[in-house]
Amino acid sequence: MTKFAAIINLTPDSFSDGGQFNQKETALNHLQNLLDSGADMIDIGAESTRPNADIITTDQEWQRITDILPLLIDKIKKFEKESGKKIEISLDSYHPDNIYKAINLGIDVINDVSGFDNKEMQKIAIKSQKKLILMHNLGVPSNPDIIMDKNLDIMKQLIQWAENKIRILTKIGIKKENIIFDPGIGFGKDHQQNIDIINRIDELRILNLPLYIGHSRKRFLNYLENDEFIGKNIDQRTDIITDYLVQKNIEYIRIHKL
Repeated sequence: MTKFAAIINLTPDSFSDGGQFNQKETALNHLQNLLDSGADMIDIGAESTRPNADIITTDQEWQRITDILPLLIDKIKKFEKESGKKIEISLDSYHPDNIYKAINLGIDVINDVSGFDNKEMQKIAIKSQKKLILMHNLGVPSNPDIIMDKNLDIMKQLIQWAENKIRILTKIGIKKENIIFDPGIGFGKDHQQNIDIINRIDELRILNLPLYIGHSRKRFLNYLENDEFIGKNIDQRTDIITDYLVQKNIEYIRIHKL
């Protein structure tokens, strides 16, 4: 059954909603709306990974998180108690120190968009045995000038990359059942490659991992030319792809709104 991972960006510069929810009141109100709308996971981020985004330090990221994350977690725990529904909490960060502190606060999932190359992040994942989202990328933040070779089969490349990562991570003590795979829509791929990933999503089932797809409001959607997309805005196009992914039984769909 598909779970919806709803996004709370504690950022001033994210491509879709930067600056809208990075204050306590706006973040908590947004969280309540997401929970009331049926979110199954809340993915919290404090650093934009859009193309050419400014890179921030570990301390700068934590400054954006430290006062708001505990409030979000408390609100989610209260919602769980009242509703009886489990809500997974993930932190979108590639800074090990901040992931460590967030685990101590109560997050459930490590969403490291840099692909768990960092040795300290690996140690945290091993020790905590939390779920982790393994995302394919060619660099964070994404650089539109660096993309996968167009002459190679995109799905074969993703599968080879994921299989190699799985071997590395499981060899050092991370359980395969804790890994969720994100093919990294928009990270190191051009518009057609992103479209191909969506169209051929079933091929990733060979990995025997839950899949996590983040297509919401991304630029490749503007290049979809089938009749069903003509005249549709970015949110409507997002919804069409979301419905398609639900039909494909994708385990996690990351979206800005439900």
